[in-house]
Amino acid sequence: MEEIQSQSDNYRSSSSSASSPASRVPSSNFFYLRKPGSLRQPISFEDSPEWDDTDIDVRVEEGGDSINVATTPASPSLSKLNSGSLPSPRLPEGAVIPRKIAGASVAWKDLTITIKGKRKYSDKVIKSSTGYALPGTMTVIMGPAKSGKSTLLRAIAGRLNSSSRMYGEVFVNGAKSQMPYGSYGYVERETTLIGSLTVREFLYYSALLQLPGFFCQKKSVVEDAIHAMSLGDHANKLIGGHCYMKGLPSGERRLVSIARELVMRPRILFIDEPLYHLDSVSALLMMVTLKRLASTGYTLILTIYQSSTEVFGLFDRICLLSNGNTLFFGETLACLQHFSNAGFPCPIMQSPSDHFLRAINTDFDRIIAMCKNWQDDNGDFSSVNMDTAVAIRTLEATYKSSADAAAVETMILKLTEKEGPVLKSKGKAGNATRIAVLTWRSLLVVSREWKYYWLHLILYMLLTLCIGTVFSSLGHSLSSVGTRVAAIFVFVSFCSLLSIARVPALMKEIKIYSCEESNQHSSTLVFLLAQLLSSIPFLFLISISSSLVFYFLVGLEDQFSLLMYFVLNFFMTLLLNEGLMLVVATLWQDVFWSVLTLLCIHVVMMLSAGYFRIRNSLPGPVWTYPMSYISFHTYSIQGLLENEYLGTSFAVGQREEKRNRNQDWEFFLCVDCVCFILLLRDLVLFPRKTRFWWRPSMTTSFLNGERAVAVFFIGILLYSLPLSLLFHGVALSLLTLASFSLEISFDSSNAPSLFRTRPGASSGILLGAVTLPSLLLSKLVQLSRGFSLAQLQIQEIQYLTLQYWATSASACGVVLFLAFARRRSPLSPSHWGASFSLCSIFLQVFVSVAALATTSQIGMHPALKLAWVFCHGLASVKLIQHFLRTFPSCASIGEAFLVTSGIVLYFCDMLLLTTKKLHGLLVSSESVTAEYEISRSEISIIIQGLVLGLLVYPIALKYFLQIWEWSINSSAGERRYYEIGRTVTFLASLGFVLIVIVPSWMQFVKEFRVHPFFWVISFVFSEPSKRLSMCIYWMCIICVSVLRFYNISKNSKIERILLRKYYHLMAVLMFLPALIFQPKFLDLAFGAALAIFLMLEIIRVWRIWPLGQPINQFMNAFTDHRDSDLLIVSHFSLLLGCALPIWMSTGYNDRPLAPFAGILSLGIGDTMASMVGHKYGVLRWSKTGKKTVEGTAAGITSVLAACSLLLPLLASTGYFLTQSMSLCVDEVSHIILISHGPALVLSSSCCDCMSNGEDLHIYVVSGYIVLAEVR
Repeated sequence: MEEIQSQSDNYRSSSSSASSPASRVPSSNFFYLRKPGSLRQPISFEDSPEWDDTDIDVRVEEGGDSINVATTPASPSLSKLNSGSLPSPRLPEGAVIPRKIAGASVAWKDLTITIKGKRKYSDKVIKSSTGYALPGTMTVIMGPAKSGKSTLLRAIAGRLNSSSRMYGEVFVNGAKSQMPYGSYGYVERETTLIGSLTVREFLYYSALLQLPGFFCQKKSVVEDAIHAMSLGDHANKLIGGHCYMKGLPSGERRLVSIARELVMRPRILFIDEPLYHLDSVSALLMMVTLKRLASTGYTLILTIYQSSTEVFGLFDRICLLSNGNTLFFGETLACLQHFSNAGFPCPIMQSPSDHFLRAINTDFDRIIAMCKNWQDDNGDFSSVNMDTAVAIRTLEATYKSSADAAAVETMILKLTEKEGPVLKSKGKAGNATRIAVLTWRSLLVVSREWKYYWLHLILYMLLTLCIGTVFSSLGHSLSSVGTRVAAIFVFVSFCSLLSIARVPALMKEIKIYSCEESNQHSSTLVFLLAQLLSSIPFLFLISISSSLVFYFLVGLEDQFSLLMYFVLNFFMTLLLNEGLMLVVATLWQDVFWSVLTLLCIHVVMMLSAGYFRIRNSLPGPVWTYPMSYISFHTYSIQGLLENEYLGTSFAVGQREEKRNRNQDWEFFLCVDCVCFILLLRDLVLFPRKTRFWWRPSMTTSFLNGERAVAVFFIGILLYSLPLSLLFHGVALSLLTLASFSLEISFDSSNAPSLFRTRPGASSGILLGAVTLPSLLLSKLVQLSRGFSLAQLQIQEIQYLTLQYWATSASACGVVLFLAFARRRSPLSPSHWGASFSLCSIFLQVFVSVAALATTSQIGMHPALKLAWVFCHGLASVKLIQHFLRTFPSCASIGEAFLVTSGIVLYFCDMLLLTTKKLHGLLVSSESVTAEYEISRSEISIIIQGLVLGLLVYPIALKYFLQIWEWSINSSAGERRYYEIGRTVTFLASLGFVLIVIVPSWMQFVKEFRVHPFFWVISFVFSEPSKRLSMCIYWMCIICVSVLRFYNISKNSKIERILLRKYYHLMAVLMFLPALIFQPKFLDLAFGAALAIFLMLEIIRVWRIWPLGQPINQFMNAFTDHRDSDLLIVSHFSLLLGCALPIWMSTGYNDRPLAPFAGILSLGIGDTMASMVGHKYGVLRWSKTGKKTVEGTAAGITSVLAACSLLLPLLASTGYFLTQSMSLCVDEVSHIILISHGPALVLSSSCCDCMSNGEDLHIYVVSGYIVLAEVR
């Protein structure tokens, strides 16, 4: 190391001896910049070599070593440093000196690389780069982060991905040709090695994969690579890298990754960041090793971010990049001269690479700004007076006009004058050889990495032991027949699920495969077959051990042939599952998504395996064909059952104690309730260390105005429920308790969190959780009463019941997600509300599952119902995560909750409607019964068709316009025609979607006698005096509102908040007349407004000529957004809220729900507008406007309370009687309205009683008993 220090001292002294003391910047360890021209005379280097044409010719023609050429009498110290005489590990005795390699010259000229990103235009990451690399030299591409180093290296090597486009020329030995396999090696910055192999084993298996079969000197090639990388002392050591297997340090592992590419003896070696994550000593040893490797004839091209002075002295040439611009290319000392000529000399006590990077890295401007005050006080930073961008332009301009750039052009011209020897492929190993090598290597890894494989075997044994003890000693009674089926199903399904635990181990193999596949050492089919073959012994061992334990514990048939079939069947199941895991993990190459996909696949296969429902009884389109036929669980379970039951007899006389099903439910419900109460008492409400007495002051904080109104409305709704909706009421009560306690927990937390919003604002969890479930439950009450009057079909009630449970699942999933997030928060102390919420949610899930399992909705299987409800909950959790992540601190949780539940409910309803219609086409007419029908009105179908078409249309239009814009020229004339073409394309495609595609879907799901749009026109003109006048009234309101909004938007920001109030006022003025006189026309108007707003937003976002710019200016003025593409979310959510109750109100008596439409639309629209506004920080919540969203939430609760009082009021005044009883008035002798109390004790909505020989029908209308005697 003393020799290194002396050489570095000579290097520094030689590079700074000619500059006078007056012209030097005071020495410091920080950043120095000079003004251009402050240093009139460039720094001279006394020992810098002078190159002439003869030296260049010798280098090009003979391919000589640059180190020998650089050894001149004028620079003894530099020659000694560059000659690779720095201390390095000695070769072991008897080692063969590496033979010379005939390298290849590489030149690139005017190389420009563009990358197509998310934006409409491509980014130029490399701009007109020119350079070359000669045999026996080390060319380094240096620059700051994100300057394009790795991109340039990949472009030269021909490894750019599909999103990148390269312009320019790359020459190899003077010819424009691709580098064939084996002629070059490429080392990624981060490579994955097999830690359980030694260095020699790893390189030997790599040689077997790369070299052709006829090459018999593979071991000698491996030894040469080991000695070339100075790995002789580590050849028999494990590579390691795991937490339980230390192995080699990072520097040696990096050398192993380079040695893997040397096995093929390439002529050119590309290395991306060889000093990545290495300390100074390891970096120096690495570069000395690479320098010695270059001396054997290799052409080395590297990328380096930063280096020490000693490492910098080992470079032959340097290509300096900054933001894709080439600031210099040439010899190392010439780079110092170049910076000196540009006015940026390297200080005495600073590394040249540090000086270069600090001069061209724009990130240092922030450091200079932070230290500017300290600099002015102390006077040490007075010379920092130039922006980095100016320095970059100065260096670039100086280089373009310098002799170095001309020398590079001359050198490239000489390199491309005549073509040298063409690089040829050296051959590769065959696919059969590669499969055998990978199989044997994987078997060796399996035998050594016990943590991933042998521990997996132990888990299988434990799981099988648990299943076997649960189903132990079944015997041969008649009741054991079904129990054996359950035991076999649990064994096959659970063991298949447990195999997913191997995904992390497979992911390691996949990372190694990705590296080998990028270097053409392997292929996808070869990797999959090798992994599958290598897993056969391990899976066979698992199948034997697990099957034996399960078989004898359960007491299956004791025949050797049956046992062998059981083992082979289970082994084939595990093998198929292994193949499925390999395919999924290879496609995703991510542990999380692979596990999630495999879990979903296994759940679907378990549902269709025939245990829950036999194959012939499954619904035809999806579950029978193709799910039950592609599920390997089906064949495995069927084979095991046939193996067990064929030829087996069971004793019928054996009797077992049975329990009534109702007694079971009562028993389990009693036990659950007792456990729940004890858990609340001991763990949640009154812990032993923190028990407290209730204080009256808590009431004001627990029951504020918003919560009191919501709880009051829920109480009134539950009080009027019939007994047939008991499960629904219990579920809503538990959901209310869970959201109420969770809201108290969030509001009582003082720690800042993602879920805390504006100061003083409530989180709104209670309101967001119970709004839609309570709406649906209110509708269920109305429908049940309509059904009791024989005005509805049972299918309508069943379908709305399913949607109620789906909405409850959405709310339950979000509350569960928020509760777990509250408990995991490290900044918030534990609170009883989160624990109480979790307990309530678990009990609510139990009630929901019990209700879904014991009732029938639209002919769906219980497993399918559970899956449908679970999908709602999962979608809601993912959507609210997206809202809270995309719009942080811009809206309360309750508002995001409301939007999430509404959107999921609406689109899942559309999906179910389309699926049902498809099912009707795929199944014969005899099997399509009324239970599969979902009734819809024409208005509802039209609105849903508009939503579907206008949401799918922008996605297709976006990709089409992107492809078109990519192909056109950027000239002004072509851009003008492009705008006109875009307009024509937009109008034509929009017309095609609205006239052809959307009406086709409408007529597919609903039979219209005429075209749907003609149906709308006829509907409007059916009552012209009312509906046409309503349209004219709306147009006047819109025009006045637009003018008013525009005037407000030009005033101060405080007045801008008044937009929200006028927003609500306009909604009330527009909705109120139609709500009273034309409720159905109001629904249709919502759909039309939704379509118009969506079209306007598409025009605004893509600037469709000529309306795009004016609409964009008005929208920005209206919402105070700065050209936000997310503005469409606000309008869509507003009108979606208006359309949500439309399909909920199909059927009996839709007027009482109409007020919810306007209020729900205001809440959702205001919520999304606030989200978008606060996302960009443009809305200022002043004292007069900060309560706008809170006021909206209070308005929602107020109307909910008003409607809860409105229903009994309408019933008592005869509103229901006039509309609901008009159809049966001829059959009723007299009607008695008992209005002194609600009906709470009736077990059914309608019952027949015999009184004096006459039928007395009892009905329930709006919570009141109605008696009607039939004549």
